Amino acid sequence: MGSRALISVVAVVTAVCFGAATVVFARNSAAEIPIRAENAVAAWGNVEKEFRARTAVAPAMVSLAIRVEANDKLRERIVTATEDVEALPSDPSTPYSPDKLRAFMATQDVLSDALGEVLDLVNAHPTDAADPKVKALLAQLAEHEQRMVVARSDYVAGAKAYNEELETLPNRWTVSYFHPDASLMVASFDFRKK
Repeated sequence: MGSRALISVVAVVTAVCFGAATVVFARNSAAEIPIRAENAVAAWGNVEKEFRARTAVAPAMVSLAIRVEANDKLRERIVTATEDVEALPSDPSTPYSPDKLRAFMATQDVLSDALGEVLDLVNAHPTDAADPKVKALLAQLAEHEQRMVVARSDYVAGAKAYNEELETLPNRWTVSYFHPDASLMVASFDFRKK
C-alpha cells in the first residue's frame, strides 16, 4: 500500500470517527433539552402556586381595608382581583407564550396594586400599623411576596438554561431532528411597554 492510499484510509477513518463522535455528542447534548424543559415547567408551576397562595391573605386584607376606612371600590377590587387570580387555569404552556405569561402577570398586578393601596392606608394610620395582628398579617403578606420573588427567579433561571440548551451548538443544528416540538421559553418578566 502506497503512502497516498494510507493517507486516504487514515483520512476516511478519522472523518468517520469524528462524524460518529459528533453524532454521539449531539445526541447526548440534545438529551438535556427535555430535562431542562421539565425543570423550567416545574419552576413555572411553582410560580403559579406561590401567586395563588397569596390569595389566602386577601380576606384578611379586605378586613384590614375596612379597619383603615378604605373605600368600597378598593375592597371590591381586592375581592374581584382575588377571584380573577384563583380562576386562572394552571397552564404548563404559559412559559412558551409571551401573551399568556403577560396576561397571567397582568391579572396578578391588579391584585398587587390593590394590596399595595391597603398597605399605603395602613402606613398612614400608625396606630393600626403598630397593632400586633396587623403586623402579623403584613409579615404573612411579605412572606408570600418573598416566595413569589424566589419562584420567579427560579423559573427565569430554568427558562434561560433551557433556552441556552436549545441555542448552543450542536443542539441548534440538531434540535429539529431530536426535538422537533421544542421552542424557546419566555425567560423574563419584564413586559415594559414599547
